[in-house]
Formats: sequence, structure tokens, C-alpha cells
Amino acid sequence: MRGSEFPRGPRKHLPRQSPESFLGPSNQKEPHNRKQSEAPQGSGQENRNSHKVADIDPHSNKKKLEPKSTKAKLPDPLTQEELDWLKRMQGEIVMKAHLNHFNGLPTANPEVLTKCRDGPGADRNSAVYQEIAKTRHVSQKHLSDTKDIPTFSRMSLDGIKDGSLQEVGAAIQLCKVWYKQSPAVYPTVKNGDLLLSSKPTEEHERILAKLRMPYPKEGSQRLECHEGQSSQRPENSWTDGSPADWEFHPRSCPDYDAYHSRFQTWLQTTIDLPCYVDIYHPTFFDGTAHADGERSMFVLDMSNYNTLLEMNDEETWLHWYENAEGYCHNLTIHNKNAECEERDRRKLARKAYLDAIQSPPIQSPNSPKANIYLRPAEQKDVVELLEIHNWYAKNSTCSAYIEDLDFDSILQRIQSCCSAKLPFIVAVDCRRASTPNTERILGYALATDFGGPQPASNFTAELEIFVRPEFKEQGIGRCLLDKLVEVCDPTYSPKGGCPFKPSADERWGYYPGGRRRLGRLIFAFSYIGNKELSEYKWVKKWLERACEFEEQGLLKGVRVKFGKL
Repeated sequence: MRGSEFPRGPRKHLPRQSPESFLGPSNQKEPHNRKQSEAPQGSGQENRNSHKVADIDPHSNKKKLEPKSTKAKLPDPLTQEELDWLKRMQGEIVMKAHLNHFNGLPTANPEVLTKCRDGPGADRNSAVYQEIAKTRHVSQKHLSDTKDIPTFSRMSLDGIKDGSLQEVGAAIQLCKVWYKQSPAVYPTVKNGDLLLSSKPTEEHERILAKLRMPYPKEGSQRLECHEGQSSQRPENSWTDGSPADWEFHPRSCPDYDAYHSRFQTWLQTTIDLPCYVDIYHPTFFDGTAHADGERSMFVLDMSNYNTLLEMNDEETWLHWYENAEGYCHNLTIHNKNAECEERDRRKLARKAYLDAIQSPPIQSPNSPKANIYLRPAEQKDVVELLEIHNWYAKNSTCSAYIEDLDFDSILQRIQSCCSAKLPFIVAVDCRRASTPNTERILGYALATDFGGPQPASNFTAELEIFVRPEFKEQGIGRCLLDKLVEVCDPTYSPKGGCPFKPSADERWGYYPGGRRRLGRLIFAFSYIGNKELSEYKWVKKWLERACEFEEQGLLKGVRVKFGKL
């Protein structure tokens, strides 16, 4: 039998350092100026004792020291000028908050205007635009005669002053009177068509009788104010930045019983006060009349006024035919398209996510074919390790053992590696589901003292790697070798590819370089004759290619196994 040794050592020899260089000096002197920064101990003790005597002795003539008052001084009251400035700043803040309420809405910026003009609503040749144009050029003959209507709509609200409010109210009242004095018509439905007749039906007469009933005066059904609550309303204008007065209108919480009671009372009062509106006039059915917000209708001046356009302006000449309805149509199309694109994007992202979790992850080129992970050997692995070890002892010349080992022998090897600060790593088969069975060990690797625990060979370790015969050529040995050399040689760059999962207590002993400094790593491989020569050559090339091992010696007749030398 012949044996070869393949040593590997660090590229640079690292000299052994003394423990003091790692731990630091044990008898360092204290800084010289430490005593200068501390108060004298004796004087401090005397001061503490004298302080206690002064507090306890009732016959002492020394006056007790009272603590000084720490009461904060109240600030001076604000002047009228400062109060006015504070009120003005509060108003500006409220106005800004009121204006910022509309910041989230699309405005007439160039980007939104481009979307509004891009679509069939602004294309003169599209069917949508032609349908919109029909309503723009519709004849006014079908509308009611409004020549006698007061020209209230021509008045500019911006020019109205406080003294003109009475005139505006009188003009609106004239519009209401004109609506009531217009001819009466009564709707009937026949064959699905709406017809207007000058004669009322019985149902119309019943409703007209209700319209003639006097309406309750305003405030007759209002709730009385609660005790201690003022009935005077604050003077607010609709032009105010914040018309709400939270002192007069406190915040209502739907969870309070008082809110439920107040809402129920308001609802019952509203139900008991029905309001009937007179709609039996032509202006109501053709859309000319408008609700006044109370219980009647009024008619504004709906005459058709021609708009004069400045065609010499370039923007006017390019977009004179566009209208707001077409803009709204185009913007709606863009919003729907954006929603569809977002929905499609989410569907594609969801599909990509499902495909990714269902497909196997991309493996590293250094990952093994077998589904394994590495960890330090434990006592529960002895049975599995014993099975692998005894198989090689009986069937292979790679192992130097010729007889089976027992449970205690394998356990002793694990404990010896731990006490010698050398690694013992196992390759565990990954199970998808947790089972009560023990983990299956597919291979193991360890380092032992070369030549025994002698001081002369303390920097040399012999490495061993064994894999179950049915799991060979699946990358298990490569992963074991990579991790084993990483722990034994701090200059080695690991290739990775297989996860290493040590426990919290064992992690610190399996970092690069391990807990023990080694200078040489050796593999001993035995073979018999030319029968196992091919396997020896393959292992030799594998060690040279994987971790740069070199053949250092070839010994003949150093072992006897299976009755052969």
C-alpha cells in the first residue's frame, strides 16, 4: 500500500504572538492626574458628617440652609399691538390652510391642459366633438320666452357693495314672482313619453292643495338652546377664509349619546316639516328655472350672447373651437387609461411574484447538487457518523481504520476536536417539513492533530473528508472541503455556495482562521496497486484545483489493509 501526503500552508508564515499582545498588559498604571481631578476623601467625609450633625442636633446654633426659590417669573402681558399682530398671523395661517385644501386636485397647469386637449373631445372631425357641437349651436326657440325676466345675470357680483344687497334681493324676488306668474303645465306620461298638459289631474289637484297650505314660519320649530349656551350667532361672511366658528359650533362625536339625541331630534323635525315645490311651469321642464334654495324656483336671463374672439392671437386661432365639455371628456379618458395601466402593472407584478416564488431560485455555480447545509457536529449525530465511518473502514482504503468503532469512540472524536480547538463539520440533508426523525448526515469533515497532541506538531493538522457512497459526485465533498480549509487557514478565500448554520455558542469558533493557529494542513490518501490509481489521480487534481494543495511525499508499504501491503 502506498500513501501520499498533500500539505497546504499559508503563503506567509505568521509568528506566534504572546498572550500579552492580545490581552494587553495586566498591570497598567493609572493616569498621573487622576488624583488631581478627585476631591480629597477626608475633607468630603468631614463635610458630610458635619452636614448630618447640623440637620439632626436640635441644640445646634447653626441656622439651617433653606433652598432658594425656583419659581419662574411670569412674562409681561402682551400689548395691544402684539395682540393685533398675533391675530393677523392667525388669520393668515387659517387662510393658507383653507387654500391648501385644494392642492390635491388637478389644476389648469400646462400638463393637465395638454391632457385635456389630447383626445376626441378636442378633435373637430371626431363623432364626440360633433355631438358636443350640437348642443352649442342649438336653437333658442324651444326655450320659454324670457324677454320680461329681470336682467339679474348681467350684474357683476364683484361690483356689488353692501348698499346694493337690497337691490340684488329685490331682483331675485322679481325672478321668483315671474316664475309663479308664468303659465302652468302639468306632466303626464303616455307610452313612455312625457307630455305637458294645461289641465291638471286629480293627483295634481291634491299636490296643488298642499302647495296652497301656509308654510311654517322660520324658527318656529327650532330647538331651544341648552342651558348655559349662548344663542347669539357670530357674524361671519361667506368671503371669510374660515367661516366656521368652532367655539359656537363645537366638534360633534358620533359616539356620544348627546350627538345621537341631537341628530334624532333634527331628523324628526325635518320629517315633520315637508317642503313642496311648485314645478308645474314650462321653465322647470326645459331647464330654464333654477332652485332658489328654499321652496321656490326663479328664472334668470338665459339669452344667447355672442362671444367675440380675438382671432389675431395665435392661441385663440388654434383652440377657438374647444370647449369645457370636450376637455372633461378627454381628461376622463386619460384618467381611465391611467387606471387601466396601473391595474395591468399590478397584475404583471403579481404574476411575476407568483412565478418567482414557484420557480426554484438561481443557484450559485459553487452550490452542490444535493440539498444540504453545513453545521458543527453534535452528540445527536453520532449514530449517523458511525454508519459512514464503519462503511469506509470495511470497504475503502481511504480510511486508516480496519475495524468498526462504537458509539463512545465517535463521541470521543467529536469531544477531542472541540477540546483541541479544531473543526468537526457535518453535511445535513435539508428536509422541507419538520419530522420527529433525526437529521440525516450525508458527509462529514474534521481536522485532527498530525502525529498526536505533541508540542512539536502543534501547528500541523490532518484533514479528513468522508461522504456517503450513494451521495458522491453531488458537490458535498467540495462544500465540506471549502468550509474546513476556511476555518483552518485565515488566508484562504472561501467560494461559498452552501449555507453554514452554527448555533450561537459555536459560531465564534468557526470564523475564518478558527480558534487555533495552524501552519500546515495535510491530507493522507492510501491506495492499493493500479486498481485504485485512477481514483488517487482524480483526488490529487481535485485538491490542487480546489485549494492549491501540493503533493509532498509518496510512501510505499506504510499501511496494511484487506491483507495487502
